[in-house]
Amino acid sequence: MLRQPINCDRRAGPTTIPGKPRKIARGTMTAIDLFAGAGGFSSGAEQAGAEVLWAINHHKEAVACHADNHPYTTHSCTDVFEFDWREAPLSDLIMASPSCKCHSQAATGGIKTSGRRHTAPSHDKLRATPEAAIMSVYRAYHESPGRNRRQPIVVIENVTDFKNWVLYEPIVKISLERMGYAVSEFEINAMDLGVPQDRNRLFVIGVPGKTPFDLRMPKKRKPKGVGSVIRKTGVVWIPLKDYPSSGVVAKAKEQLGRIKTRLKLPKPPEYWLWTNTTTTNPNMPDKPFRTLTAAHGGQTYVMKSRGPKHWIRKITSEELRGIMGFPASYRVPESANLTGKLMGNAVCPAVSKLIVSQLIERA
Repeated sequence: MLRQPINCDRRAGPTTIPGKPRKIARGTMTAIDLFAGAGGFSSGAEQAGAEVLWAINHHKEAVACHADNHPYTTHSCTDVFEFDWREAPLSDLIMASPSCKCHSQAATGGIKTSGRRHTAPSHDKLRATPEAAIMSVYRAYHESPGRNRRQPIVVIENVTDFKNWVLYEPIVKISLERMGYAVSEFEINAMDLGVPQDRNRLFVIGVPGKTPFDLRMPKKRKPKGVGSVIRKTGVVWIPLKDYPSSGVVAKAKEQLGRIKTRLKLPKPPEYWLWTNTTTTNPNMPDKPFRTLTAAHGGQTYVMKSRGPKHWIRKITSEELRGIMGFPASYRVPESANLTGKLMGNAVCPAVSKLIVSQLIERA
C-alpha cells in the first residue's frame, strides 16, 4: 500500500514532505521536477545518475506515489503557480511536464457543434501551465538560495501538438532564448527505446549559452509488444458470458468481430487487449500499446481466448506500470483507475534517462 495522500490545502497546515537526509557527491547533477506526477521524469533522471532534490505537484495522490518511490526527494503538494522558490535550493536541471490536455488531439472537451477543439472551460487554466513552467525557470534562478549561481538546464515535455499552439513560440521558445538559452526540440517515441507503448512526445531542451544541445538517438529497437507485460497468472479471469456489465460484454464481442473483419485474423490470440474509450481495433499482444492516456486505466480490458471460449478482466496497475516502462519495483496504487490517471500523464523513464544521461556527459 502507498502512503496516505497528504493534504494539499495550505490552510490546513504544511503541504511539504521533507526528503530523507542524504549526501550528494560533488559534481553530481541535481534536479527539480515540476508537474512531477507519478515520477517518470524523476525515475529516468535518477537512473542516469542525477539526484532529484525537489518534486512539485498539486495532485495529492500523485505526490503520495512519487514520495513513496523517491523518499530522498522533498515533495511540495502545491500548484506550481503558488510555489515559493525561496524554499527550494538552486539545482542544475529543471524538468517540467505541463498539462497536455489543452494541446493534445486526444482532448475532446471542446464545443463539438462548432468543431472548435480544446475550448472547454476546464482547459482554460491548463493553457497557462507552460507559462508557469517558464516563469518557474526564471524564478528558480533569481529567487532560489545558493552560491555560485548559474542558470539551470531546462527540459520540457509535452505532446507533439504542443508546437502547434499559437503561443508556443513566444511563451516557450522565445522566452527561453531571451533568458540566455539555446533551445533545441526533439520528438522521441518511447517504443524506439524498448518501451511497449507507441508514445511519441516533444522534448524542448534549453541549455545556457549559444550552443544548442544535440541529442544522440540510439539505434531504434524492434518495438516490444504489449503482450510482454500481460499477467497470465495471479489474476482473476471472468467468463465473458458472466461479466456483470452488458455494455462491456457487447463491446468485447464487437472487438472479437473486429479481429476477423478489420485485422483479417482467423482467430484471436490467446491474450489481447481493448480499450472502451475508443472505437479502434483491439490491441494485439505483438504490437506496442497505443498511447496510454489518463482515461485508459479503468477502461482497458484484457481478454483470454481459447477457441470459442473467452474470459475477461480489467487491466491491472502492474500492467499499466509495465506499459510505461517503469521498473517492476516501482510502487503504484492498487486501483488501476488511479494508476492509469497517474501513468497516463507521466514521462517514460527510458526517455528521461536518455536525455539526462547525455546532459550529464555534456556538463
